[in-house]
Amino acid sequence: MPLDPGKTEKVVFKIHRDGLAYYGLDERLRIDPGQYHIWIGPDCSQGLKGEFKLI
Repeated sequence: MPLDPGKTEKVVFKIHRDGLAYYGLDERLRIDPGQYHIWIGPDCSQGLKGEFKLI
């Protein structure tokens, strides 16, 4: 979301549980509960960090 310098805007990301799923070694789809960390920014060296807990 491009913004003019000095402007702020609230952005909401909806992450569905299936977006965190993966196939385990047993070839079954898994979704692990726990703490997840996310980073939002222009590249891996800068940006904002957030976190959420999947129960």
